[in-house]
Amino acid sequence: VGSATVTLSKSAEKGQLGNNSLSLFCDYILSAAESVFVIDLKRKRVNDSSFSSVVSYYEDKLNATYYSDGMDLVGRTVLTNPTSANRRAKLQFNYIQCGDEAEYRCELFYASGQGNSISNSDTRMVVTSLPTFGNQSLLYTPTNNLAENQNVTFTCIGNVGREPQGTFSWYKYVGGQPPGMVITNGIKLVSLNNVGGSCTYQRTENLILTLTKEDNLMMIRCTVWQTTMTEAGDGYIQTDRISVY
Repeated sequence: VGSATVTLSKSAEKGQLGNNSLSLFCDYILSAAESVFVIDLKRKRVNDSSFSSVVSYYEDKLNATYYSDGMDLVGRTVLTNPTSANRRAKLQFNYIQCGDEAEYRCELFYASGQGNSISNSDTRMVVTSLPTFGNQSLLYTPTNNLAENQNVTFTCIGNVGREPQGTFSWYKYVGGQPPGMVITNGIKLVSLNNVGGSCTYQRTENLILTLTKEDNLMMIRCTVWQTTMTEAGDGYIQTDRISVY
């Protein structure tokens, strides 16, 4: 058994979905009597039964290459081979996809005075994403001739992100700007659906509000809370001023 050590680390705790970067580093230490055959980077997604090789690296020899199971990485990652002077194999993501969330393993195959040996190290990559509302307004119905004691349904739809998955918070503004009144009653979760081709979720909530005279010229806001628990949160949509007769 050889004495080589290997450590797999990453440049950030989480990778952000989309046009963002994160790097995996496989660092290893050899004694003077040891030499490298190949360094394999392996991946195991949540539904995989075992690790599969995605990239191979070679010290001072061939270029790093993708295995067949790593072809989804081509075009959005950069491979950096180690050298005898800088024993670090690197995989840099420049565009992060949902399928990149996985356990990763760096396996070092090397020769020592005691024969051929393997050392390995694991790390987990988590994919996160930010909430998005788009540019739409907060919809409500009915929209015309609203009167005291009438019920109005407000509908908030938005992508609440992941890791963590966000939630909605509702506010009412009467006669001015923030701070607003927190609304806790009359809220119903309508749906929480996976966004097609993505690992994020679209949340839909309804707020049913019974109008009063004091609600004249009010605004209603729907805020998504992912990591920021304020009225602005991690994004929001709101109505224009609403007339109540």
